[in-house]
Amino acid sequence: SQNSDQMENNMNDWVDPCNNFIFADTNGDYGYINRGKVPLRDQLNAWVPVPGWDKKYDWNGYVPFDELPRIRNPKNGFIVTANNKIPDEDYPFYLSLDSAPEYRARRITNRIKSHLKKGKFDSTSMLAIHSEIISIPAQILIKEIKKINFENPSYGDLQKYLIDWDGSMDRNFVAPTIYSEFRYRLNKKIISGLLDSDKADKMLNAGGRGAPAHLRTLSARFISYIDRNSTEYLPNGYENWTSLFEEIFIESCDYLINTYGNDIDLWKWGNVHKTNPVHTLSDLFPELSDQLNPPKFSVSGDGDTPHNAGYSNVSRFDVVATSVARYMFDIADWNNSRWIVPLGSSGHPGSKNYADQGYLWKDDKVIKMQYSWDVITNNYQLQIIKKK
Repeated sequence: SQNSDQMENNMNDWVDPCNNFIFADTNGDYGYINRGKVPLRDQLNAWVPVPGWDKKYDWNGYVPFDELPRIRNPKNGFIVTANNKIPDEDYPFYLSLDSAPEYRARRITNRIKSHLKKGKFDSTSMLAIHSEIISIPAQILIKEIKKINFENPSYGDLQKYLIDWDGSMDRNFVAPTIYSEFRYRLNKKIISGLLDSDKADKMLNAGGRGAPAHLRTLSARFISYIDRNSTEYLPNGYENWTSLFEEIFIESCDYLINTYGNDIDLWKWGNVHKTNPVHTLSDLFPELSDQLNPPKFSVSGDGDTPHNAGYSNVSRFDVVATSVARYMFDIADWNNSRWIVPLGSSGHPGSKNYADQGYLWKDDKVIKMQYSWDVITNNYQLQIIKKK
């Protein structure tokens, strides 16, 4: 493709994966398209597996290419997508229910608007967005937690970690750990009220994609109702959210004390929130597991921050979803572009490049992308020569 028009038209033949595609050219044009072949189907297909032999669940062709969600050169001067829902309720076709809440997109949008207001937005500003770790749900729940007056001063002391906290999921802070345990128990309490305790446990601790995706959607819904002080999801037996929050905060702190001890410094987010990559073959060759498994890293953020580091409820708080690559493209000077991956550029466990980028990735650092051949030939470390 030589320009944005050609790029967008070339997506007509794209089949899978169906995903968000951002593009820009040196003419100053840029855009977004939800690319891929999206089947025309009833929304009944969305929730659970359906009987494929029943014709009412049949696919009836694909969403026409010209009607896929897209935008070109918006007036605000930028495009943001962070796995959030793109089309509004008026969009005529069912695409998917599995989208992330708006939190990450909102934080990115706010960062961009702030830079534009100051009249300065460059490659350094763009790279800094990758390290954005403010959690919007945390900020909402903190407002309610601040209202609690604990009779036991020990819990009041722990509450202080959140009172002046801005919602930054910093690996060096204790507050993110208290908040994350609190939110886990809040979800469990509300879902237990809607279903029962056993079903809540199954939902919270399920693996795969289905249950975690539903939980993410439900949890975001709970946050929105709490934010506007609606008691629709408040379990029976509680006068208000503050009374429920007091009980959950005490339970959360008791759990953290029993699990990590009385030394609160050990509760820092980075001590419990780590990557844990496991090579597929390490179980078959345990004697080689130290070489096969990449190193673990303490990281900031969570699943609601642009610096994405979603964790597991089963082995809390091991990171199970994160940014597999971070990019910054400079269209005016391709050699000024930057990138980083959580492992390395080689898939060979014996290579020095197997996981070397991880040590930079964990600290939000990046490396140069090399585009022009003169830069490549002057900097390459390994050349693969085709056998004659």
